[in-house]
Amino acid sequence: MEQQKTIIDGKTLGKDMQKELKQMFKPLFSLAESKATDADFLVTAAKQLKLLPDEGMMGQFKAKYIPLVQQVLDEQVKEYKKHETAYLRSAKEKGTIIREVSNGWRVGPLLLETKPSEGKIRFCYNREPLTPFVTVAASKEIEELESQALLMLENASIDQERLTFWMWIAYKKAVVGIYEQMEGQSVLIREFAEEFLVLCAKDKEFIKSVGFGVNDKLPMWLFLYNLDRYRLMGGMVPAQQRIGLQTGSQQEVSKGLGVTVNGLHSEEEYKTMCYAIPYK
Repeated sequence: MEQQKTIIDGKTLGKDMQKELKQMFKPLFSLAESKATDADFLVTAAKQLKLLPDEGMMGQFKAKYIPLVQQVLDEQVKEYKKHETAYLRSAKEKGTIIREVSNGWRVGPLLLETKPSEGKIRFCYNREPLTPFVTVAASKEIEELESQALLMLENASIDQERLTFWMWIAYKKAVVGIYEQMEGQSVLIREFAEEFLVLCAKDKEFIKSVGFGVNDKLPMWLFLYNLDRYRLMGGMVPAQQRIGLQTGSQQEVSKGLGVTVNGLHSEEEYKTMCYAIPYK
């Protein structure tokens, strides 16, 4: 008996071939479609080239360009480090306390986050970005960006009386939104932050002073900076309105429920907190 032949659909076969080809040559397509003048092009190229096979034409392409790309990246890192070193030396001479961390440097109240292979930096507060990543070609440019970030923090400083009131109202609103009573209740710190930023957004004069529009979403760093300032006030906050912070489980932290605190002074260790609680 003759075995029945499987009928092949030409359109389906064509699509299957294209799909496999795209998967096979994905690293090359990714590189070919990227903008070669982008600062991070070579960083991406180094990663994509490693995904190519070692044999055949792609292997030859890989063997040719990997050492060349790495050579340029090494030079870029060396050039960036020169500017970074000059900036840090100048900051130390001014009396700023500096500490090295995994992704850059803590410089006073700021975190200098770095991408040396791209020559890019940004300044953050408690790991939340104040400035976008920019390419720098001189230590002076880092200093200028630092001044910009510090001015942002200065403009975002809320006076103590209003800060005490806003923090307490935001905490109450976050708690009441979940529980029927206030006493002894904890609330996720991110929900507390959301209520605080809503209060900030209602003050048009304040919003204007920090450089945002009435319809802009306010950044998390604005809350975290003022939260650290609030915690520093300690006994100046009325006992019945004091708010404490509590850590969470490792699982809660991994889910992104926590926030970083302790950014005002670089000699203090960063801590991750997940809950706002009544102060005890």
